[in-house]
Amino acid sequence: MEAAALTQCAPGCWAFTQPPGGWFLNNAGLIPGRRRALVVDSLATAALERDFLVRTQPIIRLETGLIVVNTHSHADHVYGNALLPPSAIVVAHPVAAAEITRIGLALAFDTPQVEWGDIAIRTPDVMVADQIEVDLGDTTVSVLHLGPGHTRGDLVVWHEATRTLYSGDLVMSQVTPFFLSGSPLAARATLERLRSLRPVTIVPGHGVVGGPGLLEANITYLDELLRTAAELACSSLAPHQIRSHPGIVVPSGWVDPERHFVNLYAALCDLSPEIYGAQVDHRVAMELLGPMRLDPRLTVKSDL
Repeated sequence: MEAAALTQCAPGCWAFTQPPGGWFLNNAGLIPGRRRALVVDSLATAALERDFLVRTQPIIRLETGLIVVNTHSHADHVYGNALLPPSAIVVAHPVAAAEITRIGLALAFDTPQVEWGDIAIRTPDVMVADQIEVDLGDTTVSVLHLGPGHTRGDLVVWHEATRTLYSGDLVMSQVTPFFLSGSPLAARATLERLRSLRPVTIVPGHGVVGGPGLLEANITYLDELLRTAAELACSSLAPHQIRSHPGIVVPSGWVDPERHFVNLYAALCDLSPEIYGAQVDHRVAMELLGPMRLDPRLTVKSDL
């Protein structure tokens, strides 16, 4: 099990990674400036968030001038908001902000085996429906909504000076994407817009930091996913039959491959909503997914 690490991934840009990046082991980012610092996402549990905040103390002052961008509404990217300094400004897409408020701590109640710690819901302060430029004092960062994909309210953070992209879960690194609350078809279009930025460094939502190859790997996955879904739609395959269908090949070498079955279901909803519905049925999706395989870091009490 690789340890979490805070490393400089480009001049003035930092990435906090938690290999291998499976369930609830998301990445975070940090871009410190002269007047304020920008943080990308918080972490899933109180222990993980405290670890991240402690590691950033030599780089920034957390008491003032902190802007935190939640790239989307999922628990592993927002539960740590509660441990941020009161002066921090939390930014999210309006759809994500509404979901954070509506869903609350439901995932924590549904997964008591996770040692969540003293988490609470802290709702965003600022909504970004399109884009904003954030002046950190000696560098500028863009917060962009380039379209839905992983969820209906995804944001990315773009540091043009170094061509560094903090993608949230729109891009994964050696981790299977997940579209339970998103759209593979929309994600494919959004990744094309990300590609047009021509990033040099990509900090994915989960997994190791990489370059443009990460984006290309996710695009290739989506193209194959949509192709397979189109073939399945022609056969009118029922959603609950996806997991047992002999013609479905689960991608190998990526963490949490069982997500592929849910992704196929989501793609079927995209391509044939008149048959499968406009959105996935959560109950059916959970049956396709099966039990979550959780990292020991999430289920063992921590002294952090």
